[in-house]
Amino acid sequence: QAIVAWSRAIASTDCSEDNLPSLYSNRSAAHLRLGNHREAKADAEVCIAMRPTWAKAHMRLGKALMLNGNPDEAVYSFRKASELDPDNREYSSAVNDAKYHSKKKYII
Repeated sequence: QAIVAWSRAIASTDCSEDNLPSLYSNRSAAHLRLGNHREAKADAEVCIAMRPTWAKAHMRLGKALMLNGNPDEAVYSFRKASELDPDNREYSSAVNDAKYHSKKKYII
């Protein structure tokens, strides 16, 4: 139901351009909770395109990539989130978790 509600809000003509990134981010989160990694990734990418300096959007993309089994790509999204909001420990922890699950070799 949350996905339907966020989709309606996104499609609404009453929705301002400033609110769209938050709506896409929230719908991405709803998709993540349901395991819909492709849809979560797509919404996170739209959100990043609209607000590229928003750490939360990069975090959502990283989570979708992890759910999709792409920790190598997720490292970059989590790293970007951490760069944008260096005080957020969840972001730096996500970087390390993705590195751990990655097939690439990183110095942790």
